[in-house]
Amino acid sequence: MSCHASHPAEMSLSPSAPFMLPAGAASELHVGVRPLVSGTRFLYVNVVDSEYHQLLRSWLICVNTRPPNITKVRLLLHL
Repeated sequence: MSCHASHPAEMSLSPSAPFMLPAGAASELHVGVRPLVSGTRFLYVNVVDSEYHQLLRSWLICVNTRPPNITKVRLLLHL
């Protein structure tokens, strides 16, 4: 099995290398998302059988982000 992200620049998957799924056991897939722009984004995670090149599972991830609320600004001087 191998996992693929629709937007690899914005999403990291672990395990990133191909792996085996044991029968009857639960497995974990860790997904990290770091959007490059604010707003609503739809990202896909696809799990593919590496041997037969078949799509096994696909998940749609909806991310809604906004810019951070800046409360303080400081001026830094270089000497």
